[in-house]
Amino acid sequence: MNSALAAPNADAAEILRHVYHGSGVTRAELTRTLEVRAGIVAAALDAFKDAGLIHFDDLRYYPSLNDDTDVTARREYARLSGARSCRTCGCTDQWACEGGCDWVDEDLCSTCDPTVMRLNQRTSFVVVENDATYVETELADDECVRLNIRRGESVCAVILTPSEAIAVATKLLMYASAAENDGELL
Repeated sequence: MNSALAAPNADAAEILRHVYHGSGVTRAELTRTLEVRAGIVAAALDAFKDAGLIHFDDLRYYPSLNDDTDVTARREYARLSGARSCRTCGCTDQWACEGGCDWVDEDLCSTCDPTVMRLNQRTSFVVVENDATYVETELADDECVRLNIRRGESVCAVILTPSEAIAVATKLLMYASAAENDGELL
């Protein structure tokens, strides 16, 4: 393993975070901003490139995070820095989820907590495999909730007003909590 990727390595963690959050940041800017030697920056960037996290634009001048590596990069940052991280997405206090998040448990952020409803997540899809039931949930622009329920060949659409959706969600959470307290799985 490259020594730049050996944990813990606070310098490498900060270099990765700055590459992700600082578009167009150069090696020289990383060296100056983080007050680390140029050799440390070069070794860390090369290690991140070899790990498939970053690539270089403009003749190795501007390091950039590769597409679809956000979660992997956050997990790598948490590993290198030793920071507390979310067990699902890898976010930390220093590198939060897009749009922000809070801790709801020691190792779970609010973005990944299934009990926290996010209005920016407009649709969701749940499959109950044992009886081939599919439920698609969509938050409409008028804030009504549309449920498309498929069971076998039959399809049923249900539209809930915001207050109805809140009442249903509250009951579901109460049932889930009661089942959890009884040791049952839903």
